[in-house]
Amino acid sequence: MNNETRRSKIYSYFYGAGTVFQQFLIAVGIMFIILGPVAEQASYAKVERVREEYNELSDQADAFEDEYREIYYDNYNKLNVDMGEEATVTQNDRFANEKNAYNKALKEYKEADEKATKAYEDYENMRYSDSAGEVLLPLFGAVIIIAGVIWSIKKKISFNSKSCEQAYDEEIMIKVSEARTKALTKLNIVAEQIDKVEPVILHGIAEYDPSANKNPIGRLAALFQGILKLFSLVDVILIGAVGAAIYAGIAMMFAEMGLFIVAVIGAFVISAVIGLKLYKKYEKESYVSPKKIKKLEKMYPTLLFRFGSDDRIRVSLPAITVYMFGEEQLYMYYQYFDVVTGKIFCEGIQEYFYEDIVAVTSSQETKKVFKRTGFLRLFIKAIDYLKESITVVSSGCQHSESYIVPMGYSLLDTSFVGMRNLIRQKKSGNE
Repeated sequence: MNNETRRSKIYSYFYGAGTVFQQFLIAVGIMFIILGPVAEQASYAKVERVREEYNELSDQADAFEDEYREIYYDNYNKLNVDMGEEATVTQNDRFANEKNAYNKALKEYKEADEKATKAYEDYENMRYSDSAGEVLLPLFGAVIIIAGVIWSIKKKISFNSKSCEQAYDEEIMIKVSEARTKALTKLNIVAEQIDKVEPVILHGIAEYDPSANKNPIGRLAALFQGILKLFSLVDVILIGAVGAAIYAGIAMMFAEMGLFIVAVIGAFVISAVIGLKLYKKYEKESYVSPKKIKKLEKMYPTLLFRFGSDDRIRVSLPAITVYMFGEEQLYMYYQYFDVVTGKIFCEGIQEYFYEDIVAVTSSQETKKVFKRTGFLRLFIKAIDYLKESITVVSSGCQHSESYIVPMGYSLLDTSFVGMRNLIRQKKSGNE
């Protein structure tokens, strides 16, 4: 799993899955709803074109009628036929030219009259009927919007938590490995000084003081963060709505030219091409735009808890503590970071001479938490957890870390036991 995908999955785990594709669907629905009135305008323009065609054909028919009538009245004593009927022409007829001219004019008039009559019927049929686009396009748009809204709600309520948990655990392991390397640099020691005893690395919950958000600057930042978050919920819809309005204007020009169907086909093709790309990026790859994560880096860190499918608690602000054991000193490096952004917002080092260590204390208490589970997370499940804390106390200072672990996975009974015994041995050996 690459870093970008892992980061986006972790973001989704704590802040809800991204809904860019669903917002795009809603924007597409808005576009097709807007195309409904455009279809009505296109239908009106078509009716006007048919009416103009009818008027033109009617004028042609009148002209041909005048022509054949004029020929008839000039030659009625030669034609020997009732007006409107075709004159018979024989090979030896001495009035053949007049009859041919009359028949030609009569034929042209009848053809023009038929065309004008057909155009009038088309005009009357279009005049009092709605086009399919006026009804189907808004209906199609409404269906897409409803699908996008329902899909968005479903993603916010239940997302692919197992893959997100996997990404979270993978990120923690990466950070643990980096912390071990960084500890050597920060403490300015070499591996040979501590390689006799394997370092103990624990990760828990960051000691985070949310009171920073209570001062005026913090409140302003929190308000700004809330506005950004609100905008992020509909930013694609807003941008898409503007794009839909622009496309509707283009479709209107096509409608005036009688090419509205081209605009409709274009809308389907453009929506399909962009939609497939967004689906692959934001659904298949669970992609969250780096801009969203960058915004979090500018805000105060937020401590969030998530109850995993494996009943483990995962936090957005983990702490990693590295304990390294030298011949005479206990070295400690700790860092608090935002797992979503990967940004370290607090870190420090402490060194204790074994002879100065007053105590290594621990506490453990059982906590009951309630986890939403089942279909759409509508059910409640009670789970017991262990909340443990470890404190190293010296004559001058102390450092504490808290951990939340499932029942049966106590750190006090595993990693902490060996560390405490080692410190006790080192302390007694240096006294």
